[in-house]
Amino acid sequence: MPAGHVRIDPMDRGFLVGDAVFDVFRTVNGKSFRLREHVDRLDRSLKYVRIDPGLSPEDMFRISDEIIARNEPSRALVGDLAVWQRVTRGRGRSGPARPVRSCTGRWPPGVRPWGWTSWSGR
Repeated sequence: MPAGHVRIDPMDRGFLVGDAVFDVFRTVNGKSFRLREHVDRLDRSLKYVRIDPGLSPEDMFRISDEIIARNEPSRALVGDLAVWQRVTRGRGRSGPARPVRSCTGRWPPGVRPWGWTSWSGR
């Protein structure tokens, strides 16, 4: 998705106060590297902070593989990928999180070339 099309809800708790969980995995020669371990860790972390992503680990695994497949045409240009899996608690108050029984979060994975970084080392 082009960056100009991305929309973030200004009341999303992940955006406001960092109330989110993320994991990053990479590809090697176009194939996911230890994806099962990454999805399992993400799932454990989500359970720990009581965020329900609305997807099973199997769904996350399947969608991650689909994202890799859809980005295969760009691999010749950018090389291997880093796939960012982010889940926020979603829309809510900007104050501290209150105990919750369950909350459906948002799960928008993103893809970047593996060596890419958003900051300068200077």
